Amino acid sequence: GANKTYGDQIHNVVIRDNLIDRTGNPDEPKHVLRIIHSWCSTCPGNIFENNTVLDGSMEPDNTAPTISNINTSGITGSSATITWTTNEAADSQVEFGTTTSLGTNTPLVTTMQTSHTINLSSLTADTTYYYKVKSKDSAGNLAVSSQKTFTTQTSDPAPTSDPEPTSDPAPTSDPTPTPTDTSSENETIVSNGDLIKVEDSPHIYTVKDGKRHRIPDIATFEAKGYMWENIKTVTQTKLDSIEESFTLLPEGSLIRAVGDIDVYIVKYVGTKQFKRLILSPHVFESYGHLRWEDIQDIPQSTVDAFITSNLVRAESDSRVFLLVPNGDTGTRKWIKSADAFQRLNYDWDAVYIINNQDRDAYGEGEAIE
Repeated sequence: GANKTYGDQIHNVVIRDNLIDRTGNPDEPKHVLRIIHSWCSTCPGNIFENNTVLDGSMEPDNTAPTISNINTSGITGSSATITWTTNEAADSQVEFGTTTSLGTNTPLVTTMQTSHTINLSSLTADTTYYYKVKSKDSAGNLAVSSQKTFTTQTSDPAPTSDPEPTSDPAPTSDPTPTPTDTSSENETIVSNGDLIKVEDSPHIYTVKDGKRHRIPDIATFEAKGYMWENIKTVTQTKLDSIEESFTLLPEGSLIRAVGDIDVYIVKYVGTKQFKRLILSPHVFESYGHLRWEDIQDIPQSTVDAFITSNLVRAESDSRVFLLVPNGDTGTRKWIKSADAFQRLNYDWDAVYIINNQDRDAYGEGEAIE
């Protein structure tokens, strides 16, 4: 009959579930447990004989561990400790980062346990970190927590000892002339559009309007068409002299201006950066991967830096529409030809691909010939 091997071990017994006909009647198959190998290192003999047949059935474990009691402690300017518990023995891992896209995984702790501890190090002071904890049981069922945050402390200055008392200074001869500091003359010149970093630092910045903007991850770096060979290395002093602005938002970020209710989703094409309005809560929830807690409230000036796109097409539809929002409703206008699209100076890079529910949330409007 058909064989299905679970590969499970029960009290050091490897079993196989064999679907066989014990009665000779093909209409009455039975599930039996056939013990293929058995052993016990501390027993005087095997508990079961090989190939013993027992009535019964076995269901595979398809249930992921339940994660609870997630806690962050021991937060300093450069480290933090994440702890959590599971209702069954499982491994341990944390994914974290300085944006909601996370991006960094800690080494997997393969020890199967119910109390989990992961230490994060080499963090940046006075920075908000996002993280999720992960645990997988012995059957391979993975549990991932919801996203959490913590903020590292501002680095404290190193303690200094009280100055030792000194005696009156001895008279000295004329001071020896010291060489003029010419380090500033050799400082790297930084201009708008440059990519810069400090040596031995993982953080890369782009300079725009005289300010530095940190690029959050490799995906964003590559999506914006930057080149690794164009990065300039600067001193920490030079970097600190350039005012830091908002962190560049990764592809797919959900953004909202502080004090506003409109939520946008971000995308990049080369050096172009677009935002598209999500029409309503109903539309938002039609996308299973979007979560309300991932919306970032940012300055209005940052939102305005993105080009608003109202050009879309549905996943299963080659037609391109111009959307005209009006509150939680709106109309969609079919752009009937490429000639019409180009005549209106629309940008093909600005077209978003959306789901059918999003498209149909807009009423049908007059087509654009």
